[in-house]
Amino acid sequence: MAKKTKKIPGQSTWRKKKWHKIVAPEFLRSTFIGETPTAEPENLVGKTTKVNLMNITRNMKDQNINVTFEVTKLTGDTASTQIKQLQMVPASVKRVVKRGKNRLDDSFVCLTADSKHVRIKPLIITNNSTTKPVQTAMRKKMVEFYKKKVAKINYDAFCQEVITKKFQKALRETLSKVYPLRICEVRAFVLLSEEAIKREEVRKRTRRASRKTQPKNEETVEEETEDDADEEEFDESEEDAEEEIEEETEDAGEELELKTEEKTEEAEEEKEAEPEGESDSDKKEEEKPSA
Repeated sequence: MAKKTKKIPGQSTWRKKKWHKIVAPEFLRSTFIGETPTAEPENLVGKTTKVNLMNITRNMKDQNINVTFEVTKLTGDTASTQIKQLQMVPASVKRVVKRGKNRLDDSFVCLTADSKHVRIKPLIITNNSTTKPVQTAMRKKMVEFYKKKVAKINYDAFCQEVITKKFQKALRETLSKVYPLRICEVRAFVLLSEEAIKREEVRKRTRRASRKTQPKNEETVEEETEDDADEEEFDESEEDAEEEIEEETEDAGEELELKTEEKTEEAEEEKEAEPEGESDSDKKEEEKPSA
């Protein structure tokens, strides 16, 4: 009698699966990323995998960057991908930031030449601490530079220039005219999906609606605060004036009292001196006829 083999759960489904290679984009020389088993190859489209950039470029300087690849199409057993997201390791960002320096972060959406929306998050650190006007000027130039530069190239070229640090070098040259920089990097960028783009449009509409209502409220609050400040200044000025008047009246009263006292003393002295003068003159007149 032949022995009965025990059936392992999931064994039949596992036998149906086949291994598929995952390959990086062409500008990264279609480097082998990994492989995955699947019974339905169509389900691989849209799947993502995260890889350290050093494993692809073979450069130790890229070990602080993680890249997320998304499968776009299948050709036989190989799955071609595109970069979905690039992000610096948070520990490396903390290592770079130091005291006495200004860190400039921003987040904005740019449109590429092949009509793809990309959210870019740059990281800029100055050599020394700067003023707020300098920081705002640097942010404005940075956003203008990114939007103009990204609009001229397609998405793959943009990813290639960020990985090869050409984009960062060009940005450093433009911003160093405003203030010298210590670090100029792309902290992260994300390829936005259609749903994310719709969310961005909704956010923009809500911001525009809120901006229309905010100025009126701010103006009324500023006017009220200005009126309160004027009233306080007016009350303080009145109090100061009353105090000055009281002080002047007190000083004037003291001066009058002193003058009256001096006058009374002089009058008393004159009264005391007048009888003595009259007696001497009378004596002289009396003496003359007798002589």
